[in-house]
Amino acid sequence: MTFCEQMIPALSALLEPGETLQAPVYGGILHRRSCTYGYFGLTDQALLVALLQGSSKAIAGNSRVPFAQIRAVRVRRSLVPFQYIVTFYLQDEEEIRMRISRKVYGFAEQAENLECFLATIQTIL
Repeated sequence: MTFCEQMIPALSALLEPGETLQAPVYGGILHRRSCTYGYFGLTDQALLVALLQGSSKAIAGNSRVPFAQIRAVRVRRSLVPFQYIVTFYLQDEEEIRMRISRKVYGFAEQAENLECFLATIQTIL
């Protein structure tokens, strides 16, 4: 199973009854000096996160972040072409900073899904 084939089932496992997965993308959560890669998606009510374990295809952890816990979002272009830095500011003064590329080898619909992801978070939040 490829990373792309694994993305939809990994994020679908986080859905609550009646929810639909929107704009699944592959990217990384940025830490001070490292990056943890994973899958990100949206529903009408939450941000879905499924993180990968190292360079393997194993899911290390997953989480739902309800939009009610997000107080602001900031989207900016990275200095690296075709990449965006998306920062979610949470109610408890923490932040989630993600780097998402428009072009990812093996993810044919990444560019379309990223545009939908960015448009959705900017209208909802």
